[in-house]
Formats: sequence, structure tokens, C-alpha cells
Amino acid sequence: MNVEVRYPLSAEEKSGPRENWSWLSGWVMLDCGDDEWQICVEDDRVAEEEDGEIWYPVCYRDSSEIRRPVLSQSGCYHAALPKTFSK
Repeated sequence: MNVEVRYPLSAEEKSGPRENWSWLSGWVMLDCGDDEWQICVEDDRVAEEEDGEIWYPVCYRDSSEIRRPVLSQSGCYHAALPKTFSK
């Protein structure tokens, strides 16, 4: 399932409060239990290259840090505020 997830884009963002982190594209890899999901953050700005392969970070998030993307009239996905993720 495609989602948007809070994830820091910079060291400055990482040292700040999570509610100020950027919303990045990702997908749910695993439902880990009650209100916790494993997310692959699929955004080239946080990807790393190793041996010619691109690796995207994986993180664990609860429902306050995940939201569903919304398809706009133009056909582009973007998140609607204040949507939250729900099972």
C-alpha cells in the first residue's frame, strides 16, 4: 500500500521534532502489530547507492506518522491534511 510517511530530509530536520519532519512517499512493507507498520521510504532524496544498487531506508511508524496519498483532479497524488493512516 502506498503511503506518505514522516521522515527527515536533513540532519537539521532529524534533530528537530518529528512533527516537523517532511512527508515522503513510501509503502507499507509489514503490519507489525497494534498501530505499528514497517515502511520503505521510497524517495530518491534519502536513497543511498551501494555497488550500483539503490537502497531506500526502512523505518517503523505508528498511525500519527503515516497518511494515505490522495489523487487530485490533475491525476497527481498528494496528501490531504489532516488525513491519518488507518488499517
